[in-house]
Amino acid sequence: MDHHNRVLEMSSGALGRVEVVTGEEAQKIFRHADKDHNHRLDHDEFFDYMKGFLSVVGVKQFESVCGTLVQGEKMRRAVMAEGFDRKSSERLLEQANVSYFYKQPMKDQALAFLKARADPNMADKDGTTILLHVTGKTDASFVQQLLAARCDPKRHNKELDCPLFRAAAVRHMDVMKVLLGWAAWNDAPTAERAASGGTAVSDASPTSPRKRHALSEELVKQMHELTGIQVRQLVRDKADMNYKAQNGWTPLTLAVFHGKVDCVEGLIKVQDAMTGNKLQLQGKNARGRAPLHLTARKDLAQIARLLITSNADPDVKDADGWTPLHHACFNGNSSVVRELLQGGANLYIQGVGGFTAFLVTKLPQRACDLSDSVVDLIKPGEGVDFQKRLVPIFKAEDMTVLQKIEALMDLPGVGQTPERLRLHEQFFHPLQGPNKVKLKLVWSQLIVPLIPRLRTGEVDIEQTPSPHLSDEAKEAHKFEVKRRQRLQDDFFKQWLLDTRGPRPNYYWKHDNREAYRRSEKMVDEEELGLDLSSVPTDEVIHKALLSQLHAHHFPLWLEQLDVQQTFEELRLAGVTGFAGIKDDNVALLNFVEQLTISHNLRAGKMFWRNVYRLWLLRCAQMADHDIARRMRTFVEKFNKENPELAASYQHGPVKTEERTRHKEKTLGFVPSAESFDGRSSASRILDVVRGSITVKSPKAVLKLMESFKKLDRSMDRMILVRQINRFNREAETLEGYRFMEMHVLFRNGVRAASCGREGKTIEVDLLGEVCIVLEDFLQIHKRRHLLFKIKQGIFDWTAEDEEPDADVDLDSSLRGDDLPQ
Repeated sequence: MDHHNRVLEMSSGALGRVEVVTGEEAQKIFRHADKDHNHRLDHDEFFDYMKGFLSVVGVKQFESVCGTLVQGEKMRRAVMAEGFDRKSSERLLEQANVSYFYKQPMKDQALAFLKARADPNMADKDGTTILLHVTGKTDASFVQQLLAARCDPKRHNKELDCPLFRAAAVRHMDVMKVLLGWAAWNDAPTAERAASGGTAVSDASPTSPRKRHALSEELVKQMHELTGIQVRQLVRDKADMNYKAQNGWTPLTLAVFHGKVDCVEGLIKVQDAMTGNKLQLQGKNARGRAPLHLTARKDLAQIARLLITSNADPDVKDADGWTPLHHACFNGNSSVVRELLQGGANLYIQGVGGFTAFLVTKLPQRACDLSDSVVDLIKPGEGVDFQKRLVPIFKAEDMTVLQKIEALMDLPGVGQTPERLRLHEQFFHPLQGPNKVKLKLVWSQLIVPLIPRLRTGEVDIEQTPSPHLSDEAKEAHKFEVKRRQRLQDDFFKQWLLDTRGPRPNYYWKHDNREAYRRSEKMVDEEELGLDLSSVPTDEVIHKALLSQLHAHHFPLWLEQLDVQQTFEELRLAGVTGFAGIKDDNVALLNFVEQLTISHNLRAGKMFWRNVYRLWLLRCAQMADHDIARRMRTFVEKFNKENPELAASYQHGPVKTEERTRHKEKTLGFVPSAESFDGRSSASRILDVVRGSITVKSPKAVLKLMESFKKLDRSMDRMILVRQINRFNREAETLEGYRFMEMHVLFRNGVRAASCGREGKTIEVDLLGEVCIVLEDFLQIHKRRHLLFKIKQGIFDWTAEDEEPDADVDLDSSLRGDDLPQ
């Protein structure tokens, strides 16, 4: 596309054109030439494309333009005709590799190597270039000099690390700005003029952005020496109490780190919600830890109490999914555990690795033990003691399944909440692994007889009320049936979550469901009545559109591993951390945090494996409301034209990232950072936005199919792409659930970017799924939805989306919070 535009631009005089072809026009031209829809112009496709191209440009004009381009290339090669000096190149690479930090003599020596014709992009055996080695070891001005010497900032090594990722890892914001081509902070008077309505603001003015920045920096950097009175005065002088330094620390997190109670009190008391000056109690440091996490790690009970009484969230999670209670238990800080429990901390939250606060106390890596009295507060209570309380209920032969579940819900402390049975903690032990005896007992005595009930809806009473009852009694009967069905469903779902156990990793290599896996499979196949046919009735109307890559603009940033453009696309879409952020500096800081503490966008292979999926799902969220409105209009129009065939539309939520990953796995797509297909595997998920139309008769299904096929791309702004008839006996079904599956391209057009920056727009065209379902099948599906999810693996751990040598939260939790320099 770049060459396409270059030739047209250079031919503009002869063609009578003054503008270059737009990106959208170029996309259309190439998509039209791509006959097999593989996002490439193959040999024959390229010749067909060139015929059309030459018919517009003309052969002579094209030869002239090519001559100019070739001459330019010759001149470029002439500059390099002497070649690079191998010895200088090797010495420059060696210097960059072994250096810890570049001081001025080393900078001068490096520049001398480059002047002596050293190759600026020479790489070692791992693909690491000189610029990548240097990033993190020097300042922004030297990086600027290296870029001027033709060092390529976009080059990745074999681990898909690049200079921008490396700068983010050490939180070197000025270097990141240089790599992005931005001006440094102290060279940005534009922000100051914008803040003052276009008039320059004096640096001495207390409202000057430069002055506020200096005061905010002082509030962070001098926190270890400040008193509470001084903190309040700095905030009154317009220092930002929520300012986040380049290293990720805020005034509050630093005050807590240093154990300065008076400074914490000062920050809390000086805030004024009426003026919008409100302290962010959940602000996190570079490790993703909020102030309460720090109090838990450092045994600061007084500060913990102060934060909790000021409405700090006691269940805030860090990058590993650990709450302050996890950290307090891990570090044996009993006093903080008491404060957190009094503040309402949740005992049942599992971290990323699947460990609750109580299980953390049994980890061999724990720093210290809690006192016995505090352990009694967090362990499963006597009311849910497995041997004394639960086993007699499981083994009771005179009780039905529902009666057993109700008896469990009535146990002391459970309060009709299955989660409070603490089965997860009673099934698994960090050292001993799964308790197979307990798991098998619950499986055989309760779960096996429960599964048929999920299919049939049985609840110990007739599902249909007697016709002799009054209307009020009938409603009461229906309500009771639904209550019992919901109770069985809730218990079964919680059992699935509890038996998933800790996430498999370096420390935990157990098969959590081994105790009953074989019998589980037998029951599933018997109860679900699996249809093993694999030949569905499939009608593809527009093969070229069967991918999200054909719905929206082609993501060149994903193919070229262009971090700079990817950052821009994340901002436009408003991916987590970027929505509504207009300020470049704040957006860049958020990007650093995504690259360093996020589980989804951590720099390197994980970033490129996940970034397109997150971007796509965010685009889906942007388009969701418009798609729902359009589908409701479509159904209303159908009902007006066919009043005897009443249809109702139910809009579904946008697919979550976890469900999208499960769907990729189910369909056999393998996300990978190494290839474009692997990076864009989520593009083949066609139901990121979804909904269903419920009808009562097969005739209505057929009529709706006809209506979908009549959709017009320009008038209706949507078009039917594919139709799968899962009512056909030979069609592949979701464990027997039959429906009509319609894949629709929704043309949502261009809209304002989520970041809110003036003049920035984003295209949000998407493929979505609309299912036409018969009411009778839908009722069966609602009763069996948990069984469907089991077969889809929703309640099982999948392969961790982490680097091969990365462990779960245990190692991360052992590390302390580094004190900022």
